Amino acid sequence: WDAQLTSHLGALFRSADPAALAELQADAEWVTLRAGDTLFRRGDPGNAAYTVLSGRLRILGEGLPALYEIGAGGIVGEMALLSAEPRSATVLAVRDSLLARLPAAAFHRLIEREPAVLRQLSALLSERLRSQSAMRSSTRAVVRTIAVVPAGANSGTAAFSRSLAAARTGTGTRATPP
Repeated sequence: WDAQLTSHLGALFRSADPAALAELQADAEWVTLRAGDTLFRRGDPGNAAYTVLSGRLRILGEGLPALYEIGAGGIVGEMALLSAEPRSATVLAVRDSLLARLPAAAFHRLIEREPAVLRQLSALLSERLRSQSAMRSSTRAVVRTIAVVPAGANSGTAAFSRSLAAARTGTGTRATPP
């Protein structure tokens, strides 16, 4: 996992000196989340940023609409560190996830030593904002894949799947790929 963290930090902060990233990595702590676990809640203090090594996190806004999802290689929690304000969103694990916790003090040392990191974080935050705006302006979300998983040997999965396919066909949407 150390090698993967090195790779993710290098990709996130491309312009940073490898020695500065090594210092940040030395302060990192491993965090595991099960699917459905909450990493932090809106209003919590911003005491760390997190980079995702495996799994997926969902960022939820006020009223809990999904704002964004973060996968492997992404970072979350950096906004509270940059603004010195409480968390602006709730973050929970969509899947079992492994994260590296980057404490606020180590994160701030990196920024002081490598100011170009701020430009990279600004670009990342701008991209998220553009994505959120685009999602809000779309009329509806498009579901592309639905997985039906049996809960047991006699769970009626086949019958349920046929009913689901028939219901999807009734709305004018194809139930099977073209």
